[in-house]
Amino acid sequence: FVFSASAYASEPVIKFSFLPGLSRGSCSAQFELSILNDGTILYNGLECVCQKGEHMLQVSPEVVAEWLASLKRLGFGNLPARVPPFVQDSREFELQVLSDAKPHTVRIPEVHPQLAEPMRLLIAEILGSIQPYDRWANRGGSCKR
Repeated sequence: FVFSASAYASEPVIKFSFLPGLSRGSCSAQFELSILNDGTILYNGLECVCQKGEHMLQVSPEVVAEWLASLKRLGFGNLPARVPPFVQDSREFELQVLSDAKPHTVRIPEVHPQLAEPMRLLIAEILGSIQPYDRWANRGGSCKR
C-alpha cells in the first residue's frame, strides 16, 4: 500500500518541500511533509534521510486550522515567491499554503532573518510539532537507530 497526498479526498493545505534544486551540498536531506485538513501528515523521505519512503503522522484538525489561521493572519499570502537568502547558496525549502482554494508557494532560505519574527517562529513551531520527522529527515545531522 502506497499513500500520497493525491490519494486523499483533500489536497494538502500546508506542504513543506526540501527537494533537489532547493538544497545545496553533497547530501542535503530531501523530503516532503504534506499536511491535510483532517490532521493527517504525510512524510516522504527521498534522499539523504534516515528514513526513506512514505510515513503517516497525525495531529488534530484543530491544530491544522490554527496553523492555517496563523499563517493567514501573519500575511503568508503576501510574501513574494522567493524570500532572498541571508547567506548566498544557503539551503532553501518551499512552503505551500492552500488558502481560499488557491495555493501560494514561497521559496524560503533556512536562514531567513528577512521574515518577520512571528512568521519564523510559526514555521519553527509547525515543524517542531511534527515528530518524529526530524529524526527521519536527519535534521540533527546524524541518524540515530
